[in-house]
Amino acid sequence: MSIRGIDARQQEEARRRSQRCVDEALASASRLAAVSLALSSAFVYGLNRWSPAFRNKFNASVKAAFTVMPAFFSFYLESEQAVYRCHSRAAGAEGGNAHMNHAKLRAMRLREQREREQGGGGGAGVAAAGTSGS
Repeated sequence: MSIRGIDARQQEEARRRSQRCVDEALASASRLAAVSLALSSAFVYGLNRWSPAFRNKFNASVKAAFTVMPAFFSFYLESEQAVYRCHSRAAGAEGGNAHMNHAKLRAMRLREQREREQGGGGGAGVAAAGTSGS
């Protein structure tokens, strides 16, 4: 038994599940970033070729930024969302979604803290006070 209250096998499974989430997020975000880069490159190329105002007003640095920033943003956003989806699926398999598990954990910690502050003798009044805001 470890400090967290779970054994080594459970810790290893949690580590594997977390790594799968990261791998899924990386693959998904890379695909979306590649599509975003292709679209933004075509858009900047088209503007540079057919728009004298765009060609003359913006320097190479700005055009490069117009090309790569959508790819960076889409990679970041998709990777964050993919990790969230993966963890939500894992939490759903365990009997709830990630937000509900977090809320339950927070309510439990608040109840424990109130019981400690009251010397452990709160009983039902502490439990009722802890669930009223949840």
